This record gives sequence, C-alpha cells and structure tokens, in this order.
Amino acid sequence: MVDSARNIMLEVDETVCRVCRKCLAGEVCRGNAFIRMERDESPFLDNSRCWGCMVCLPACPFGAVVRHEYGI
Repeated sequence: MVDSARNIMLEVDETVCRVCRKCLAGEVCRGNAFIRMERDESPFLDNSRCWGCMVCLPACPFGAVVRHEYGI
C-alpha cells in the first residue's frame, strides 16, 4: 500500500508578484497568512497561519502564489 499523505506549502513567488497595492490573495486568506513588511515589497506567506484552504491560489491574477507538494 502506498502512503499518499502529502504536505503542502504555499509561498509567494517574488519574481512573479507585482506588489499590488491591495493584495487580492491576502484579502481572501482566511488565516491572515499574508504579511507585508514593507509597502513596496512582495508579501510573505506565513505557513504557520495558513489553513490550507488554497482560496488564495486563484485569487492572485498573476499566479504569484505557488503550491509546493512534498511527501512525508
């Protein structure tokens, strides 16, 4: 039997992020996991606050929120 359990981590790809004044992914985040330290920098996604609902993935119009999956 193959164990299909996976861990998922989300992050903001700074090379794709356009540093929108109002981060749409952060607006829909239920766990308030998107943290912006400086106004002119990409937000940081705090995975300890992330619920894993992934509503942020389609919310970013530029696809800056990316999902990494890895086995345990």
